[in-house]
Amino acid sequence: MNRIELGIFKNAQPSEFTEINDLGTVEFIRAVGNLSHVLLGSYADMKIAEGVLQAVLSRGYDRSIIVSRPGNPGN
Repeated sequence: MNRIELGIFKNAQPSEFTEINDLGTVEFIRAVGNLSHVLLGSYADMKIAEGVLQAVLSRGYDRSIIVSRPGNPGN
């Protein structure tokens, strides 16, 4: 699966990401301490993931990338 990683954020809260809820489910995965990976959606098709990435970038998340890895990104 392909996901969009918005970045690693300190003290991330769901209310900070409401403007992208229409693009997919936002997930928070604890990294270290009060840092969390913030991921968006789960897209089997890379073309769909690329389109979502463009939408995310246009909404100001300019460090977002597509990640393709199984399991917890903190591993």
